[in-house]
Amino acid sequence: MSRAGYPRPVTPSGAEPSAAAPPATPELAAAAPTAPEAGVEAPPRERSAQAVRLLALADLGLRLAAGVIVTLLAVVFALLTAFLVPFRVGGVPVPLSLVAALVGNVLLIRYARYATDSRLGIVGPVVAWLAVMLAFGARTTEGDLVVTGDWRGLGTLFIGAVAFAVAGFLAVAPTPPRSKA
Repeated sequence: MSRAGYPRPVTPSGAEPSAAAPPATPELAAAAPTAPEAGVEAPPRERSAQAVRLLALADLGLRLAAGVIVTLLAVVFALLTAFLVPFRVGGVPVPLSLVAALVGNVLLIRYARYATDSRLGIVGPVVAWLAVMLAFGARTTEGDLVVTGDWRGLGTLFIGAVAFAVAGFLAVAPTPPRSKA
């Protein structure tokens, strides 16, 4: 093994390449692969322009799919939060929706930023969550109401929006460069 971790090339006679006979023609000499020098790694292979475009297209497709998945996850989470607003234990209102809105929205933004690797990737979950919560805050023609207008319903909307605002700002804010110590 060489220092770089590549196996040493061996000729059919078993001798080291330096002891092998030179190629018969200059064309073969130019086309013959050369072994990397000791301690020097081989340069990375160049990718064709078509392969680079294909990889960029696949990356874009995966980011878009991640954005759609995170937005659907925000809809499901908003439904769960909305149905936690009227939650009671023994007739006593329990504000689980406030905790769910705070923790869940921060996690949604962090995951959206990570999954899409884009600052715009956080917009979809925010709009989806707010749309579902506002839709459940309006009465139906039958008079049904899920997100009530009391302190739990309004608090859930407020805390959810603030959690989105703070987490969204932190997700898009530039990070300071790290100092080399």
